Amino acid sequence: MYRILYAEDNFENYKLVEFVLKKNGFDVKNAVDGLDVIDKVESYKPHLIIMDIDLPNLMGYEVTSWLKSKVEYRDIPVVALTADYSGNYEVVSRISGCAAYYSKPVDPVSFAREIKKFIETGQKIPDAKPLSEQMSKSLENKARQVHELNKQLKEYENRFSGILSKLSDIIIITDRDFSITYYNSSAIEKEAFREHYISGMNFFELFSCVGMNTEELGKKLEENGKLSNVDIELESTGGTGSFFLANFNLTDDEIVISLREVSGDVKNFNTMDQVDKMAGLGVITSGIIHEINNPLTAIKTYLEVLKMKTNDETLRGVVEKIDTGFQTIEKLTNSLLGFAKPSREKPYPININNIVKEVMSFSEYEIRRGNVKINFDMQDDIPVFKGTKSQIEQVVLNLLINANHAVSKSENPEITIKNYEEDSCTVFEVSDNGPGIREDIKNRIFEPFFTTKGKDKATGLGLTMVKQIVERHNGTLGFTSDDKGTNFIIKFAKE
Repeated sequence: MYRILYAEDNFENYKLVEFVLKKNGFDVKNAVDGLDVIDKVESYKPHLIIMDIDLPNLMGYEVTSWLKSKVEYRDIPVVALTADYSGNYEVVSRISGCAAYYSKPVDPVSFAREIKKFIETGQKIPDAKPLSEQMSKSLENKARQVHELNKQLKEYENRFSGILSKLSDIIIITDRDFSITYYNSSAIEKEAFREHYISGMNFFELFSCVGMNTEELGKKLEENGKLSNVDIELESTGGTGSFFLANFNLTDDEIVISLREVSGDVKNFNTMDQVDKMAGLGVITSGIIHEINNPLTAIKTYLEVLKMKTNDETLRGVVEKIDTGFQTIEKLTNSLLGFAKPSREKPYPININNIVKEVMSFSEYEIRRGNVKINFDMQDDIPVFKGTKSQIEQVVLNLLINANHAVSKSENPEITIKNYEEDSCTVFEVSDNGPGIREDIKNRIFEPFFTTKGKDKATGLGLTMVKQIVERHNGTLGFTSDDKGTNFIIKFAKE
């Protein structure tokens, strides 16, 4: 069986010719470029070489010149086969040593017959002239240089790919239209990326700009060549996204994007921002209450004088009503002031009943305004536990706020506040008859910034704060929920 080495970089073209030749009894091996011919000619020892002229790395006629300059290869017939119809390569192919020149497509029957004829008749080439030898040496040097450069390039590519795979930052390369052509392993580690990425997908089908539309980003990138610290969000199936600072760098035909995740930093920053706001609100509230207390003190003084000076029974009744209203205002301001003050207090025995009364004094009106029925199931002889008063007030208040929101659309809204003793613990419960917590978010309600009320109506910190405070007091927090309502249960070890 005759062996044919076919130099062809187009796989479909190779398979077509291979089919024709194999059907006529030839064994065929492919060389994908000029360097591959040089590498395979020694081991394969072909009876004939079919040479595509337009090859990568080394042109077909350059490889042919090199083969014909070598004593061990010069007698191997070389046939040029090309898709070029202009004939531009025919002269140079024959000069380089090709025995024949064919244009594609070829006639299967005659081509196989002529190939066999070239092999059987043989083709002796006279000794190369000095000029040809010099040319072949030059071509051989060029071939080896190209081969070495390709080897180095492969090493650099592997090293570059290895470095990118080890980076914690996500690296994504796109074309000028932002279609993704490459991503490193850090991208795959993101569940949202794995779930939604499809080959060739546009970058902005996965990621969204925060505070900038994609057209604006593209325009700025074209103008400046790069963009730094762009806020980017990767949306996940659960609805909460991962946040990144992205750098965009524009090359001739690609865009290199590096993304550094800042979700944790954003959360920490937002937490601190919320804490600062709450602390600031406490300072403002304290200031306002002090301002209110000044005229209240004067009113109280005048009210006492009025009591002493008034003998008329009708007027005395009015004065008593004013006094009752005044006491309510005074109690409310004192409660707010205690709630707004920074907590410097030391833990001491807490009676949960007293905490509920304090909180209800300034929140009951808001709750009842929505026609919410409040049920109290409170035991007077409940055991005390050790805690910080202002923090336990925050726990009770946040649970009441959540319950009030939960029943806002109920037909007959009810909130039940209950306490009892169980297994040496003081148990406190707040329940509502709202629609309950959806099953798919039950495991997320204590996450920072998670809220179902909308970002404009809530911070998503309420239940997070409740959980942290309860655990800080060595207590436990749990809940049950179904379509009939939700019940939060807190247990504190009694003192």
